Amino acid sequence: MVEISDVNVTYGNKWTGLDSVTLSIEKGDFIYLVGPSGAGKSTVLRLIYLDIFPSQGTVNVLGKSTAGISRSEIPLIRRKIGVIFQDFKLLKDRNVFDNVMFALEVTRCPARIRKKKALETLTALGMVHRRNEYPYSISGGEQQRVAIARALVREPLILLADEPTGNVDDRSGGEIVELLNHINRSGTAVVMATHKLDLAENSPHRIVYMDKGKIVETRAKCTC
Repeated sequence: MVEISDVNVTYGNKWTGLDSVTLSIEKGDFIYLVGPSGAGKSTVLRLIYLDIFPSQGTVNVLGKSTAGISRSEIPLIRRKIGVIFQDFKLLKDRNVFDNVMFALEVTRCPARIRKKKALETLTALGMVHRRNEYPYSISGGEQQRVAIARALVREPLILLADEPTGNVDDRSGGEIVELLNHINRSGTAVVMATHKLDLAENSPHRIVYMDKGKIVETRAKCTC
């Protein structure tokens, strides 16, 4: 699904975001990108989302390579990729239901289908009872669930999660991780960036350790 091949990302002439990174993501994978702030985790996610392009090397996402992709193709690929942010990025002037529907509005999905899919997704994530609430009136853990619902409503093939437990308490963080595991078991590939080493190492999934823009170690998925 994703092939990152010997990629460098350089910002200006001073700082290297990624240095000779190679990473393969297959259908149904769950991969943790682990490392301290500035390790390059978010840069990898941005490459997959085609938010940035490599300075050297190539990135192939869902059959399209950065070496030859056109600008008009990028929005079509992004429709198949869900993104979850640490700070939720919910629209404060819209309620929970409208926040989830917004993800479908930009694809010109008919209103009847938008409403149906938003209700189904919120129900699946246990948030349908909060559909008329606004982000400021629900907890951090609930806001993250809404953010996940917004990412899932378009039925993505790949889900990118950038520090999704960073702004919630430990209990809510555990619930978010279990929710991501459930999503992965349904067939969606998940790539989760985190600085929480114990969170990744207590899981059976593949772990990619990063530091200073490099992949320094990889732990294979446990098959036990």
